[in-house]
Amino acid sequence: MTNIKKYLITILTTLVALFSFCLCIQLELMFRIDKKISKEDLAVENLAKFASIEELEKKLMEDPTNYLISIRLAQIYESLNDFKKANEFYNNALRISLRSNLSLYYYSLFCAKYDLTALSSSLAEELSGNNKKNIKYRAKIYCAIGDSFTRQKQFEASNKAYKIAYKYAKSLNDLSLQQEIKEKYVDSYLKLADENIENKDIVHAIANLKNALRIKESPYAKYRLGLIYSDINKQKAEKFIFEAFKENPFIVNPYIYNSILENLINKAQDEENYNSHKYYSMKLKRYKKILSKIYVFKDDILIGNSKLVHSKKFLSKEDKHYLNFDIKNNSKEKIEQLYLEVEIFVNKRKFILNKKIFTHAHCLKVNETIENVKILLPDDADFHNIAENSATIKYWAKKSVKGPWVLIKIDTLNF
Repeated sequence: MTNIKKYLITILTTLVALFSFCLCIQLELMFRIDKKISKEDLAVENLAKFASIEELEKKLMEDPTNYLISIRLAQIYESLNDFKKANEFYNNALRISLRSNLSLYYYSLFCAKYDLTALSSSLAEELSGNNKKNIKYRAKIYCAIGDSFTRQKQFEASNKAYKIAYKYAKSLNDLSLQQEIKEKYVDSYLKLADENIENKDIVHAIANLKNALRIKESPYAKYRLGLIYSDINKQKAEKFIFEAFKENPFIVNPYIYNSILENLINKAQDEENYNSHKYYSMKLKRYKKILSKIYVFKDDILIGNSKLVHSKKFLSKEDKHYLNFDIKNNSKEKIEQLYLEVEIFVNKRKFILNKKIFTHAHCLKVNETIENVKILLPDDADFHNIAENSATIKYWAKKSVKGPWVLIKIDTLNF
C-alpha cells in the first residue's frame, strides 16, 4: 500500500513538472513572437527615414526578400496619395513575406482607409495567433473599418465593426486605445439612433440610445431619450433631460425642459396630486434659479452709450483708442460673472474684442448700472477720418466659460 502511494505521488509530481515545463516554453515562445513583431514594427517606422524613394527601391532590388522595405515604400506612396503604387508595394510585401501578420496588418489598414472594407476584414481574419500584439492589430483594423463605414454613413455596419474592435480592445491593458474605440462605439449608437428617428423608427431609436448608455454614461444619449419620451411619457422625459442637464446643462434646450415641467405641474394640479405638484413646482423654481446663473436671456442685459474715445499716454506720441459703454443688469438676479465679446465693423474690417466684465468678487446687482465700461482697442484699428455713425458694433454675452454666446445688442458707434 505504501509503495502504491509513493508511485502515485511520483506520477503526480512528474505531471506537474511536465506541465510547468510546457507552460514556460509556451510563454517564452509568446514573448519571442511579441518581441519579434515589436522589432518588425519598429523597423518599419525607422527604416530609411531619410532615404528617398529611389534609394529604397534600389535597396529592395538588392534585397528582394526584405518585405519591410516594401511596406515602407507603400506607406510613402500612400502619404503621397498614390493609391496604385501603394497597393502594388503592399501586395508585394504580402507575397514576399508569405502573408506575415505585419504585412497583413498594414495592408488591412490601407484597405479600410480607402473604404475597401470587405478586403480589410478578410485580411484581418488571416492574422494568426492570439498574442497581445495581434489582438491589438485586430482592434485597430476593425476600428478603421468602423471609421470607413461612418464616412459612408452606413451606421449599422460601423456599429458592428466598432463592437468587434471594442471586444478586442477590452482584452488589452491599453486604456488609451480602449477609450478611443469606446467613444466611437458609443457615437455609432447615437448616429444609428438619429437615423432611426429620421425614419420614424422610435422603438429602435430608444433601444440604440439605451445601448449607448450601457457602454458609457452620455448626456447626449440621455437628452435624446428625453426628447423622444417628451411625446410619449412626460415623466420619463423629465427624468432623462434632468440627468443630461446635470452632466452638461448647455446641451439642453431650456425652453423644452421648462415646458415639460410646466406640463407635469398642470397635470398634477388637474389630478389633485399635491405631492407631484409640489415636487415639480420646486424643481422648476430651482431650475430657473440655475438658468439665471449660467444663461443670458433676452433683455437680461442692457447696453447703452456706445462710443469711441482716445487718450494719449504720458510721454507717448501714440493715441490709445477705447470702446466705452454703459451696462445695466435688467434681470431679476445679480450677475456674478459676465463675459463679453464685441465685434466692431469699420472700414470693411472686423475687430473682435473679448473681456471678462464681472467676477464673483465684483458682481452686478439687480437694476444696477455701471457707466463707462472701457475696453482697449487693438493698435492696428484704423478709426481715423471716419464719418459719424459709419461703424457698427455687436455685443455678445455669456455667464459661463462653457456657455453659449447670446447676441444682446447691435449698435452704432459715436465718435
